[in-house]
Amino acid sequence: MRLIELKSMNEIVLGLVENLDRHEVRSRIRFSAASQSENFASPVWICCSRSSSSCFCQSVTGTCFSFRHKSSQSTSIALSFSSTVIRSNGNPVSMTLLCAIQAKPSTPLSRRSPSGSGSTVNSQICAVIFDLDGVLADSEPWWNQIDAKLLAEYGATYRGEYHQNVVGVSYRLAIQFYKKAFGLSVPTEEMMRRRGEIATEFFANRVGLFPKVEEVLQELRQMKLHLAVATSSVGASARPFLDRHQLTGFFEVIVTGEEVERGKPAPDIYLRAADKLGIPADACLVVEDALPGVAAAKAANMRVAAIPDQRFVDPNEYEKKADYVLGSLKELPALVRKLVVAE
Repeated sequence: MRLIELKSMNEIVLGLVENLDRHEVRSRIRFSAASQSENFASPVWICCSRSSSSCFCQSVTGTCFSFRHKSSQSTSIALSFSSTVIRSNGNPVSMTLLCAIQAKPSTPLSRRSPSGSGSTVNSQICAVIFDLDGVLADSEPWWNQIDAKLLAEYGATYRGEYHQNVVGVSYRLAIQFYKKAFGLSVPTEEMMRRRGEIATEFFANRVGLFPKVEEVLQELRQMKLHLAVATSSVGASARPFLDRHQLTGFFEVIVTGEEVERGKPAPDIYLRAADKLGIPADACLVVEDALPGVAAAKAANMRVAAIPDQRFVDPNEYEKKADYVLGSLKELPALVRKLVVAE
């Protein structure tokens, strides 16, 4: 172990927001390695303590972490964390950082989410993460045909009767549902691979965009927001689709279904996107059309703007589950502006 002084780090920024109602302070540190050729491996174990307050540890990944502790008159926060730095030559070096930071709490910035769910929002929106199917790509009407073709190859007749059961979930969960519903004994991996192949053909030749997608993305980019895609679809269908519609350049990060072990409604894919962006989860706004995706984003501690496709779902089901419910993608820039002004 060796001690790294605070001044030897390239960047350490402390954000401190006090919630007076709950007498709790939420702090965020953003840090970077000593040079761009070094990066922090995960997990990082952080120990946070302050006078008249208990100490606790939390495991995080990436270059940001946040923590909560009880508020008091003192504004001195003692922090220590240890990690492993991987140098460009591949040699790991263990390190410990000890620092004491003086910070004055800002005026109260907490608010309730519009959905009335009771969640407290403290972080300014820095990034927007989009689902692909049903948000950017008008693909939901095609999935019944994709799955009908898939199941027909295994002797099952499908007419879309289970659309609600599989919309928005990972390939694995969808295939597992179909196998049980139709009594199929085919290996899951085989059916997942074949579904991806069929979807790739549909996305390449038939699936189109929703109206105003490019205009919306341009507007969000002008707001200096970081944009990403996190989709359950496989890369073989999602990436060429974005390329074909000349949307790839709008996104700093694209995460597809095969890149995470657990698909939606697990939070993994949204956490992966935030980690790749280098943005804390609670500073991300997710745009989703399906309830499993909404659940995934909420489990990742992100705010969610839902755009229910009224051809397939009841928008009323989203009111208590999403933070915001929009009628179309065109309403998104106005929502983001309101959030930025409010924060």
